Amino acid sequence: MQVSPWTLLSSALLAACASTTALAPAPATAPDAALSPSAQAAHDLASQLAARQFEAAHARFAEPMATSLSSAALEGQWEAMTGALGAFQRAEVLREGPSPEGRRAVVVECVYEKDSLGLLVVVDASQQVTGLRPSPLYPREAFEKAGREFLQLLVEREWSTAVKRFDEQMARLVSREALAESFNALRRQYGEVREVLSVRLIPVGSGMVADLECAYEKLNGKVRVSFDKKLRVAGYFFLPAWNPPDYAKPTAFEERAVSFGTEKLPLPGILTMPKGEGPFPAVVLVHGSGPNDRDESIGPNKLFKDLAWGLAARKIAVLRYDKRTHHYKGKLSNDDVPTVKEESIDDALEAVALLSSTPGIDPKRIFVAGHSLGAVLAPRIAKAEPRLRGIVLLAGNTRPMGKLHLDQITYLAPIWTPSAEKQGELIAQARQVAARLDAPDLKPDEIVDGIPGRYWLDLRESAGVVIAPALEVPMLVLQGERDYQVTMEDFAGWKQALSGKAHATLKSYPKLNHHFMPGEGPSTPREYDQPNHASVEVIEDFARWLSAQ
Repeated sequence: MQVSPWTLLSSALLAACASTTALAPAPATAPDAALSPSAQAAHDLASQLAARQFEAAHARFAEPMATSLSSAALEGQWEAMTGALGAFQRAEVLREGPSPEGRRAVVVECVYEKDSLGLLVVVDASQQVTGLRPSPLYPREAFEKAGREFLQLLVEREWSTAVKRFDEQMARLVSREALAESFNALRRQYGEVREVLSVRLIPVGSGMVADLECAYEKLNGKVRVSFDKKLRVAGYFFLPAWNPPDYAKPTAFEERAVSFGTEKLPLPGILTMPKGEGPFPAVVLVHGSGPNDRDESIGPNKLFKDLAWGLAARKIAVLRYDKRTHHYKGKLSNDDVPTVKEESIDDALEAVALLSSTPGIDPKRIFVAGHSLGAVLAPRIAKAEPRLRGIVLLAGNTRPMGKLHLDQITYLAPIWTPSAEKQGELIAQARQVAARLDAPDLKPDEIVDGIPGRYWLDLRESAGVVIAPALEVPMLVLQGERDYQVTMEDFAGWKQALSGKAHATLKSYPKLNHHFMPGEGPSTPREYDQPNHASVEVIEDFARWLSAQ
């Protein structure tokens, strides 16, 4: 991993900084106000750094920090951080809270002419500095709270208070009257907001976007609030959200929150359980590549939620959960997930174990259904878990990863840019990546496409298409014919690998894309932004096959 120069400030204290609990707002934000001793020490340190009094600032350092970081090195790092920010104006303490070993962690905002810089300062009981690093001005939870508060102001028609939360540009562009008109138009179409179903935070630059999925009286919708790093509203939009498909009957099932995994890294999930007398067959849904949430959300669409609600309405229980790299996003390194085993497989096995001991679930009829990368891994999961009754492979690739990467970029390049020159550059870069991904001499520590070679080698050596032919469990392989990510070439690979296997059933769907949602013409990424649902034909085929096992 590439290390920021700021980690040199106190590598021993980074863990302490990272584990600091939520910081409470400071009682004051000026040096002459009633600051706590730790807040005052942090404020004075920031002021000395801003005044370029590096010897005085260095004198505040405790050992071993003072030895590991000289005043000259401190000066060099500070100048690199602040050289383009303009003239210093003031330092303000934003919040403070406890840190390990009796220390205090304080966030200070250094305000400059052009921008501001947040500093996390850790001080000990004698007010000496034991840790220092750049920090967001506000934690993630503050952005969620601000998003909920802004929405509540709109719901309560507090337009004047709401516009006071705007940044300068929004204040110029959107008046109190315009804000009221836009939200009232939404209210007329969707009805009143009944509840906030979920909040998703997306870092954007130094700010944050809060997507608040809401249940209105008539339909579900999403309010997107964009914040700058100072929690000011920089944008406000309404987006479509997931609404139940016609084939789902919410009265036919209930959903329960579950948790499983290790004590250190538990994962939250949802068990969608049919109502009535069991025991019921059950399915664990395994995600595709990337940090997917429990619903495999993309735009307003949720493939896994469609599957869960559709199957549960047909007397099949479904467990879906947040992928490890989603739930702990920003907290895991490549060393934490060196291969797909740690990224996906271990958690899928834990999910199967949870279902096998859940009342109302038939422990002899538990299945794994994987989508995309999850489909590639499903045979490997089945090999490791003899309790599985069968597996379902939804759009799993059989092409080598390098060829898959190159083919996808070749397809997408004309969609991304009309420039033939740019297209050629993209394809040339993809060709280089593909060559290393599929290279016989790929090394475990070689970084390819941002990921160490050990990950790609593990995936290559235990690909599903290699393992599946030796399995005896029933398999259902499904493929959308409009899928440009995993194509009919991959489906042909499954046909060849499973030829003559009576326990394997394969089917493709002419109008479906990678997420098994219908459309017309060549599939593109843009269609994922349009509200859609997994095809009812897939739901029924899936349920019929599973019920027969």
